[in-house]
Amino acid sequence: MHPRIAADFNGITQNGQNCSLILDSYTTLSDLSYHSIRLQEGMRLTFWDQSDEAEDLEVETMLCYELVSKKWLGQFAAGAIRDVPAKKRNIGPLLCYSCRKDVTEKFPHFWSHIPMVCPSCGLSLMIPIEPPEGLTSR
Repeated sequence: MHPRIAADFNGITQNGQNCSLILDSYTTLSDLSYHSIRLQEGMRLTFWDQSDEAEDLEVETMLCYELVSKKWLGQFAAGAIRDVPAKKRNIGPLLCYSCRKDVTEKFPHFWSHIPMVCPSCGLSLMIPIEPPEGLTSR
């Protein structure tokens, strides 16, 4: 079973019976890095967001990369979001996907302050949410 990944459900869009969750939040990047997950077309993942102290919102999605917005989307059917009892909510530290160094202590939890590369190994910290192979040059 794959881990639940944190996401911001405020970014959900709906088009008829199809919904999309935009996967561009700090918590999503942090969770993906922590669990060594790199998004891929067609991958199925479960995302969650806090509803209140006792409940979480949770939805199973199929991933796709949206070329126009240059963002990953978790797609699901309208009505698929479910309320579940609150589970572990600790968001892991922001780890480099490559060298696994914790960069959380060096940088605050704000997108504008997160470097694009790991200060330890120099590789991109955005690896988990980078575009699919072959799309980077388009």
